[in-house]
Amino acid sequence: MEETEIRNLLFEIFRNTFDYTLPVTDDLSAETVEKWTSFTHTVFIVEIEARFGITLSLREVARFRNLGDIVVAIKKHKE
Repeated sequence: MEETEIRNLLFEIFRNTFDYTLPVTDDLSAETVEKWTSFTHTVFIVEIEARFGITLSLREVARFRNLGDIVVAIKKHKE
């Protein structure tokens, strides 16, 4: 799966999970998105795993600082 495809699907999941209407970029994080709570984060991770057909480890998830980090992790799983 190409990085552009990953990013497009991830950003779609993000928009739906967080009801986000502003432009989505790699640098968005829990610190910059008001609706990014522990609950919505969990929903987001579960949706990522389901839509991409991957399983993210707790260690991976704990390292995520922004959407760009998530793109990198998904890409590694899809290689």
